[in-house]
Amino acid sequence: SLYKSFLSYTYMTRKRWELISYVSSSSYRVQILKALTEPSTPTQLARKLKLDRPNVSRVLIDLTQKELAKCLNPNSIRTRFYERTKEGEEILKYLK
Repeated sequence: SLYKSFLSYTYMTRKRWELISYVSSSSYRVQILKALTEPSTPTQLARKLKLDRPNVSRVLIDLTQKELAKCLNPNSIRTRFYERTKEGEEILKYLK
């Protein structure tokens, strides 16, 4: 029904604005999400952005939990590659 569609749209809009707020409240989150232009490891991103690798790893885990990034090889212990999700791309549109 139209009402259900409206509720669904309202929920998605609210959820998206919450994610925009979440990302924009941390310069690390913004920088890392923007830098994920191709699959990258925490070490690569840390070097590129001149940030500490442990902080980059923590932010990537947070972004993954929020479904804004995803780990391409989660079973790897040593080197994990991350990329932005479609939702991460959408959030970035509001941060430019």
